[in-house]
Amino acid sequence: MERIINIIKNKNGNEILNFSKVLTEEERFSTISLLKGLDIDRDILKKEGSKLTGKERKDFYENRQQLDACLNYFLITCIRNYEELKKIETKHESYISNPYYSYISTNNFEPLVNFYKLFPPNYLNKVIKDLSKERFRNINFKVLWKFYENNWVEFDEEFFVRSLFNLQGFDNNHFDDAEFLLAHTELINKVFCKFYKYEIPILDLIKANSIDYSNGLSAKANVYWTEVFKILIKKNAFTNRSIVMHLLESLLNNWKKPHLDWHVRLLELFHPTKDELITNQSTLFSVLGTGQTSLINYVILNIKTIYTNKEFDTSLFIENVPIIFSNDKTAKSILVVLEIIENILTNSFKIPLDYREKLCLLFIQSDSKIQEKAAKILVNYFDDKDLVTILSPFLSNLKKVAKDILKVDNLTSENFDNIIAEKKSFNEIALISNWDELLFQIGTCIRTKSAVDIELFFDGIIQLQSNIPSDYINQIRPYTKPLFAKFYESDSLTAFTLFLESWTNKNDEGFSKMDFKYIPFLGKKAKMTFLKLKDKNTLPFISTPTHEPFFVHPKILLERLLQYENSNTKVDLEDLIVACNRILITELNVDYSKGVENLKGYYSDAIGYLFGVSNKINFTNETLPLWTQITRIKNPNGNFSEFERSKALNYPSVVNPFNISFNIEKDTNKYATWYRLILDNNWNYTWYNKEKAIRQETIFYNTASIEKASRVDIENQLSLNPNYIDPLICRYIPDTATGNEVGGFEECLYPMQFILVNQLLIYHSGWLYVAVCLLFEKKISRDLASEYINLAITRNENLDEFAKILSKLINDKFAPINRLIEYLDKPNHSKEIKHFQFLVLSNCIKNFDKQNLPTNSKKVVQYYKELQNDLKLNIEDEVEEKIIEIKK
Repeated sequence: MERIINIIKNKNGNEILNFSKVLTEEERFSTISLLKGLDIDRDILKKEGSKLTGKERKDFYENRQQLDACLNYFLITCIRNYEELKKIETKHESYISNPYYSYISTNNFEPLVNFYKLFPPNYLNKVIKDLSKERFRNINFKVLWKFYENNWVEFDEEFFVRSLFNLQGFDNNHFDDAEFLLAHTELINKVFCKFYKYEIPILDLIKANSIDYSNGLSAKANVYWTEVFKILIKKNAFTNRSIVMHLLESLLNNWKKPHLDWHVRLLELFHPTKDELITNQSTLFSVLGTGQTSLINYVILNIKTIYTNKEFDTSLFIENVPIIFSNDKTAKSILVVLEIIENILTNSFKIPLDYREKLCLLFIQSDSKIQEKAAKILVNYFDDKDLVTILSPFLSNLKKVAKDILKVDNLTSENFDNIIAEKKSFNEIALISNWDELLFQIGTCIRTKSAVDIELFFDGIIQLQSNIPSDYINQIRPYTKPLFAKFYESDSLTAFTLFLESWTNKNDEGFSKMDFKYIPFLGKKAKMTFLKLKDKNTLPFISTPTHEPFFVHPKILLERLLQYENSNTKVDLEDLIVACNRILITELNVDYSKGVENLKGYYSDAIGYLFGVSNKINFTNETLPLWTQITRIKNPNGNFSEFERSKALNYPSVVNPFNISFNIEKDTNKYATWYRLILDNNWNYTWYNKEKAIRQETIFYNTASIEKASRVDIENQLSLNPNYIDPLICRYIPDTATGNEVGGFEECLYPMQFILVNQLLIYHSGWLYVAVCLLFEKKISRDLASEYINLAITRNENLDEFAKILSKLINDKFAPINRLIEYLDKPNHSKEIKHFQFLVLSNCIKNFDKQNLPTNSKKVVQYYKELQNDLKLNIEDEVEEKIIEIKK
């Protein structure tokens, strides 16, 4: 042992090799055992470096790193085949480490080469195969290339390319890598120039001592490799210009945008010639269809340089270019395209008359220069036959300059009084009627993770108890085996999995260990299902949905309550509350007085009130949570002074509708500035607001006192109280419209999507959530909010308060004005939608602070005047005065 330690301390590869090369098999295995048991800090250095500082600390860890490499090399020299290589592995709790893989990821390959010259390896191809399967384990490329040069490994193009571009460690140097490549011309052609084929990790953060990164710490690998390319291009290393063609073709790959943007930057370094562009023009035209703004802009700039060439395929260009006409992020490129089209037409090139329909797509664009150019081309180069008919879908979006050129002065749109929002149908949900359907439903629940599907399963199993086969555990095992092996952050899947576990294990102990933070009712319902099976209770849950997507029909609610009363079984309060939350309100206009009068339970007065049989509020301490729900559902705008004598006096939405105050705070540090949305009582649970959020018992559903969920559980939460969602969706308001992470993106996506798809009504402060979505950084959230606003307008909802909320967010700089402009620029708005937009802009201008105007405030005034002109409205005095004031 002493000798081995001294050899490692000497850090001499030759000494290590001389020792191990003469060992017998038994001695080698014995040495491996000794080496694996060595601890560098304990047995060699005899101290730790964690408490050292400065140069002493740096020297300690550099020395330790060298000793670690020697220890690993010592182990490697004791193995002769792949089986022995596996023996030097160490199994940890959650991973396996192998000193061989650590060693070959470093630059210190000469000792290894010396060892392999004595003992040629027959196992390296297996090592390469192992490495190719792992994302975060790699071999240093110089080591790999040395192995290849010595014929110790077979050539695998993809693995070699990925190994070359996968930068490891902290001491990467692009000058050294460029020099290495220049010294191996075969390597440039055989490996380096094949990078375009593979989605290599050039977006990873790396460290290099040769580049001065702006943040002083790290940058993405593409910055590093760009510097390598610059050196190689300067040294004329690329003798074959086919790389230009390959890079152009690679732009068609369905890869991440930043990766393709890097390929564009490389193309700019190579400066494609006009001949190369002409040769690859069909590829250029195809790139237009990718929808990627940066790629389209690059391609159009190159097309501009070649469209006058006699080899330019004008017909193919004309055929392909309309695909970008509706892209609202390529305005500059579209103007270049229109310049090219006009030049082509000027030179007597004939374009079919039906091309006018494609040109009309340009009127979707909000840019007045694009509309002006398109209008001139239509008027100057095409027959005006039926032009007004072709233009009709775009009339409401035409700018004044385009209208004047096209001579279509009047805004024409459908009479809004005749526009009726599509009435959403609520189809009855089919019940599970046999064991096969129940078995199939298990798979459905796992796939959809929907609370409604899970609840239907619970209801089905309760009703089909007598039909459950004796070998049910074996029959459901294909589903339960993968389920039981995982931990789920989703309450939905956790509740479902716990039920299946309880059902197969015949005990409910698992529920006592689980805290359902996001959907506590679903966890409770899962446990109640198990208990119903245990007691052979076939009474249905009151809250199980009867009509799509999650509603309970009033008639069936009454039938279920009577079932409980006839069996002399008490109805669970929360089950009843959720059923009332889900009541299909459109069916409450039927006379249910006969059925309601038959009810005798503690809930009879409350159900009578909900069904319109009585208007008297008569609650007890027990029924208070039920009453606070049904009163708000029955009359969302009501004020219920009756609750002022209850403990729920100050609970949100109980006495008065849910209206929450908010303000915007400026948050600045040396790196950035945010405008934070602060809700009263920290309603949206943000870290920035130090105020502690006050919550009530979760059974008071309109107080939304549960935790914010993610993805699946968000929609399942909302499905438990769909008739008054304002308080809950306000919990999901992010405190900033820019610079969010994944959580913020989800918060402005899933609730908004749920509300729109199911056409749910918002009454009060829920509109603040919609306003934030309309101004949010992710376009999909803005589009969903825009659709919902338009839907609300078609339902003749009063959006005056919403207009005030939206204008306050804009004026207080919560989000850039351009995001509001994006909504204003959406095509084909009816007059009524334009009236709403006019109201928003009017509110913005009225509340402008001359000393603190938001950026691009001039656009608000500009769009206000355009809408005022389109709608033939007079400018309000207050607005006119404010416009004059801010101009001074």
